[in-house]
Amino acid sequence: MQPLIDIARETARQHGRPPEALETSTGCPDALPNSGNDPVEAVAKALEHGIDRVYLPLPAFMPNLEDNLRAFGDQVAAKFN
Repeated sequence: MQPLIDIARETARQHGRPPEALETSTGCPDALPNSGNDPVEAVAKALEHGIDRVYLPLPAFMPNLEDNLRAFGDQVAAKFN
């Protein structure tokens, strides 16, 4: 992902646009419940690579969507606000 972000920023520079104004988004499968990975570490790693936000598929939080999303917000997302 990092090479693509670098290309986008360099292209912005070449066209007189501020590269820091680019916002990048991606999925973060390592942050999903039951991925076997530490979701806080996974999100932190994405941010270190220049990602501004991560998207997670709602079905991964089923069947207790509201409870699982609340827990994710409290245990993971809150650490990055």
